Amino acid sequence: VAHGATAIELVISSELYDIVQELATTFDVDSKQEFTAIELHALFLRHCKVHNENAALAVLGAFCKDFDVPAANIHVVVQQQDLSEEAARLVLNAYYLL
Repeated sequence: VAHGATAIELVISSELYDIVQELATTFDVDSKQEFTAIELHALFLRHCKVHNENAALAVLGAFCKDFDVPAANIHVVVQQQDLSEEAARLVLNAYYLL
């Protein structure tokens, strides 16, 4: 999944790969705004949640792995990313969707 200069790579099971790939092609964000990797991941997680719960769970798993969430509290991870208040809210809301 890519937007501008930011790209994220998701490791997804073969059962959900085609679904997540299709969701990636329909994923659209404001082309004028730049996002950090954690923000882009959160936006894609929200997109998946709307369209396919199983895909969203897989993307959440990738998110947790990529940002080491199981070993750390999501709030600590967000704080370490030095995000704006709006970006932090976006990430936390996406995380708690599931």
